[in-house]
Amino acid sequence: MDENNKQNDQNMNESFEDVTTKITKRRTLVAPWKNIEEFNKVYSWIYGESSTNETRQLACRQMTVWKIRRSNLTPAAVLGTLVILEIQLKDQQDKDSNNTPEQMKELQILYASAFTRFFNYMSSIMQTQTQNMKTMYETAKELNLRSFVVDLRHMCAHGQDMPSIEILRSASKYCLRWLEDFYWKSQSNSMQNVDIRDIRSKDTTSFEQSVWKLFQLYDAALRCCLKGEKISKKNARWEKLLQPISDPNKYNLSPFEILGIVVKNFGVEVIRERSMMDLSEVAIDAFLQMRFFFKFVSDKLPETDEELENLIKHTQGIFRMFAVYDLIEDLFRSLLAIVENDNEESQRRKGASFWANQIVLGFIAFRRCKEIFKIEREENPDQNFDLNSLNFDNTSKRVLKFYSRSGINPKTALIFGDSVRRPWVWTFDKEFVEERVRFVNEYSIDILKNILHLVDPQLTEAEIKSLKELMELRLLNDTSIDYPDIAEDESSSSDKIYTPTDVLIQIGTIENDDTEMQDVTDGGVKKYGIWSTVPDCQDWYTCPIGSLIWD
Repeated sequence: MDENNKQNDQNMNESFEDVTTKITKRRTLVAPWKNIEEFNKVYSWIYGESSTNETRQLACRQMTVWKIRRSNLTPAAVLGTLVILEIQLKDQQDKDSNNTPEQMKELQILYASAFTRFFNYMSSIMQTQTQNMKTMYETAKELNLRSFVVDLRHMCAHGQDMPSIEILRSASKYCLRWLEDFYWKSQSNSMQNVDIRDIRSKDTTSFEQSVWKLFQLYDAALRCCLKGEKISKKNARWEKLLQPISDPNKYNLSPFEILGIVVKNFGVEVIRERSMMDLSEVAIDAFLQMRFFFKFVSDKLPETDEELENLIKHTQGIFRMFAVYDLIEDLFRSLLAIVENDNEESQRRKGASFWANQIVLGFIAFRRCKEIFKIEREENPDQNFDLNSLNFDNTSKRVLKFYSRSGINPKTALIFGDSVRRPWVWTFDKEFVEERVRFVNEYSIDILKNILHLVDPQLTEAEIKSLKELMELRLLNDTSIDYPDIAEDESSSSDKIYTPTDVLIQIGTIENDDTEMQDVTDGGVKKYGIWSTVPDCQDWYTCPIGSLIWD
């Protein structure tokens, strides 16, 4: 009997916890105020003990700002408070002067308009598709508004005779008190600040879970493909992994077929949630959770073309999907961040380095393919060539010949084609490269060397060679390099920032000849690279617009 009572008590406690959880379940809403403090400040300006006409004027200004921030998404109670306060403040201002009957009539009309808008705002809170047919009296009852408010609203909106100014003033005071109990006080007691980084909408969470499951399945299927393992129906882990696949014959699918289904389903998820702000971040986070995907190449890099062909064959689809939906650049930068992070495990950095390098090599191959494509199109202008076809498995043999003519084996390179979302011309600026050359490491050096071929404006062969030598020297940490010493400069307080170019000058890769850096022409013009100076005696008024004196 005691055991039964204990069990019943436990069940009741669990039920009570469930009910409490449902009652206290919170919603995350985007409010027009910055934080709770800003909301409470306006609340005190209106209803605080030290509230005055001046503070209420400040409250109206702040609520107007809220209205501008959120437009029609501003809470209805805030809009209702604003219209009531504005007419009360105008009424108070007019009391200080002797109003004519015409002015009193105008004030009466303004009161009636404000009162009508107030009730319309409040009734909009209760209007849903199933409640549109409710009467105004039923709506007022649900809001705990007294019925005279509805009568007064009808008189203001449709009546021939307006309610007296005294009645309107009294009604506005009632409405303002009601707004405090209905909205301001309850919101102030229950509201909590939230960090935008912690917000995950329901749809985002659903997408995150779906994509995470897909990539976990992809990782397991890839292991089967590359290790020769099989999918077992008796393995509970596989039963859980295969949940994203609705096919009743999913246990009879080959690992390679599962890879294709995962890629297809990932594309469907991205299309469904493509308007989501942090879609790229969520998808890449799920991608980076794969373990075997990184471990396989970090344990043993492909040494032969056959090994690389087999690896690219099984991974081509997922990279192509990232490229088609314009996620590949973000993925590359995330991989590069792992490579450059000294706190990451060496195994993970090595795996990320391999795949980041494959992405770069894929776009170098695509650039060369485009160059051949351009030549082919000029020779045969009537022929129709479509680089979109590179995004599909059934890539035409004709297009693949462009790769072969470029000296690239398409079976050992990731193939990225033009897409509707982005015709690919993947480039990096010099600042991006210089920043990474400064912190080059054993995992990033091969990536950076290949990136040099995608720099825009395009580097010369001499510049590429010099930067590669610089990276090698930095990697070896060669102490024999005579780096520029700021203390030995003519001015010990020099603000000069030394760049890789200065280091190249020191090691003799670039000639440091002042006569080349500063060229003086016959007209007295001194040139410093792209910059030029002229003597002060030059008359610029005689120089046409768009021309230079020394031209």
